[in-house]
Amino acid sequence: MKIDTLTNIACKKAKCPDGKDAIRLNDGLGLYLYIKKTQTKSWYLRYSFNGKKVSCGLGGFPDVTLKEARDRRASARRLLREGIDPKIHIEKQKKRKTLESVNYDKYRLQYIKEKLFAFMSDRKNIDKPWSQHHVIRTDALWNNYIVPQGYANMSITEITEDEVVEILQYVLNNPLNLESGKYDREKYSGRNTMSKVKTLMNQLFDHSKHILRLKQSNGKPIENPVTQLKGNPLLRGLNQHQQFKSIDIEQIGEYWHKVRTLGNTTDKIFMMISVVTALRVGSQIRLTWNMFDKFKKELNIPKEFMKNKKPFTTPLPDDIVDLLVKLKSFMDPEDDSEFIFKGRLKNSHYLQNRPRILIKQLGYDATAHGHRTLFKDINEIQGHSNIAIEFQLSHSSGTRNKVENAYVKASNYREKRRELVVGYFNHLEKEADQYVKLMKISKNSKVSVA
Repeated sequence: MKIDTLTNIACKKAKCPDGKDAIRLNDGLGLYLYIKKTQTKSWYLRYSFNGKKVSCGLGGFPDVTLKEARDRRASARRLLREGIDPKIHIEKQKKRKTLESVNYDKYRLQYIKEKLFAFMSDRKNIDKPWSQHHVIRTDALWNNYIVPQGYANMSITEITEDEVVEILQYVLNNPLNLESGKYDREKYSGRNTMSKVKTLMNQLFDHSKHILRLKQSNGKPIENPVTQLKGNPLLRGLNQHQQFKSIDIEQIGEYWHKVRTLGNTTDKIFMMISVVTALRVGSQIRLTWNMFDKFKKELNIPKEFMKNKKPFTTPLPDDIVDLLVKLKSFMDPEDDSEFIFKGRLKNSHYLQNRPRILIKQLGYDATAHGHRTLFKDINEIQGHSNIAIEFQLSHSSGTRNKVENAYVKASNYREKRRELVVGYFNHLEKEADQYVKLMKISKNSKVSVA
C-alpha cells in the first residue's frame, strides 16, 4: 500500500471538477483530502474500530497542512493500537477545552482565592473557620506577594512547580518593612512569611481540586505542584541566594567540558541547550520534535510553555543542531509531536528535577536556573547588548527611545540573539578547550616530577 502520496502543491491546485459533488485525494493509511464542489477542502481519516468503518474529520486545508494531517494520522493510529477510538477521543478533547475556555474565570487564581476565603470563613463549612484577623493577614500575603507577580489572572492549570518556586523566592527577595521597624535581613529573612505563602498556595490548589472540582484540559484532576517541593533546598533553610545558585564563572571551562562529555547523549544535549540558550527548565522539558527547525537552526516554543505566555524562538548553534538531528535519527519518533527529552514512562518527558540531578552528578552545588544567571553575567562581561540578553532570557525589555522600542518589538532582536547565542557557545568551547589543555600540562608535569 502506498503512503504519503500527496504533495503540498497537489493539495493546493486540486479542484473538484464541474458536474461532481466531491472528490477524494488519498494519501494512504486512510488519510484523504475531501474536496467539495464549493472547493472547500477538509482532511478525513477512515479506519475500522470494533468492526465498524469510521470517518474522522481532522480539520480543513490549508489551516491544517499536509504535514499536520499526517501527524494527526500517526497520532490516531497510535490511539487505535491502544484500543481507543480517535474520533471519540478528539470529540472529548474539544469538549474539555471548550468547557475550560467558557469557564475560564473559574480557573483564574483570583476567582479560586475568593472562593477559598469565603469557604474558610463560613462556620457551616468547617468547625474552626478563619478569624477576621486571619483573613486580613492572608489577604495581605496575597496582595503583597502573589498579585505583584501577575499570577492573580493566570489559570491555575498554568501554574507549575517553577512558578511556585519563583513566588516563594520573591517573598525572600522582597521583604516588607514592618511597622515595628524590623528590617534586619539576617534576623528577619522572610522565611516565616514564605512558609505562610506556601501554605496559601497549597490551600488554593487543594480547594480547586477537592471543593471546586476543577479539571485539567485532559480531564484529570488539578495537580498540586506545592506537594512536589519536598526536599527543595529553598525549604530546607538555605539563604535567599542559594535556590538559583549558579556555577562560578571561574569554573565555566571545567563545567562545560563535563557537560559536553556526558555519557548519555540525551542528557548531554539537554544540558548543552540549557546552558547555551538559558531556557527555563519548565519550557525545555516540554520540547517536542515539531518545535525543532533544523533548517532555520532554532527552537520554536508555543506560548503555553512559556512563563510570560508569549511564543518564543531561540536560535541554536550548528553543533547543537547537528546533535539534535542525530538524536532524532536514533530515536526515530513515530511523529513529531513526541517529546525530545522523553521520560521513563510512556508519553512522558523529563522530570523537573532531572537537570538538578545531572548537575549534582557532575560534582556541582548549583541549579539549572543558575544557567540563566551564568548566561547573563558572562555575556554582560563580554559586552553584549543588554536588550538582546534580556530578550534571550524571555524577559520584557525596552529602551527610552521610541524608535528603538518599535524596532525591538518588531524584530524581537532575533539576529542579535543569534550572534549572542553562537558567540556564547564559542566562548564556552574555548574555555573548555583551555581547561583540557591545562589539565594535560598539569598531568604531564606530575609525570615528569615522578
